[in-house]
Amino acid sequence: MSDKVAAQNAALEQANITLSTALAKQQHTDATLPPSDLVARLNTLVPTASATVTPSGIALPEAGAVSVVQQLELVPAQQQELANAQAETKNDLSLLTASNAQVATLNTEVSGLRLEVTDNQRVCQDQIKVVKADAAKSKRRWFLIGVVAGFLGRSALIK
Repeated sequence: MSDKVAAQNAALEQANITLSTALAKQQHTDATLPPSDLVARLNTLVPTASATVTPSGIALPEAGAVSVVQQLELVPAQQQELANAQAETKNDLSLLTASNAQVATLNTEVSGLRLEVTDNQRVCQDQIKVVKADAAKSKRRWFLIGVVAGFLGRSALIK
């Protein structure tokens, strides 16, 4: 999954580089356009601008100027939205990093608990062996006591 995300991020970064290059190229082109082409470009970017070429330059009616300014008002708002999205992404990444650290800690604890369970199982097995050995020892002891008591009891009855 991380490889897929890394590939997507690389593609997005490449797309951003392409967009930035295209923007710089277009800005350079716009700076060198003759007035008629510049008006055509302005009217393409802001269709309601209604700019025209005049002998003294470019005319922009008041409604067209309002349209251009309204379009330009998008830039600071979108820049702030981008900054906010970048801050949100940074916060998400720090949360993800903290979460990954917590997962690593919990994995370490689980590994330690597994070792403890294994050790406890060994201790239990050892205790069972000790109890079985004590039981066998006790059985042998009572068997020998019974044999001796039987032998002595038989000897006493025979006399």
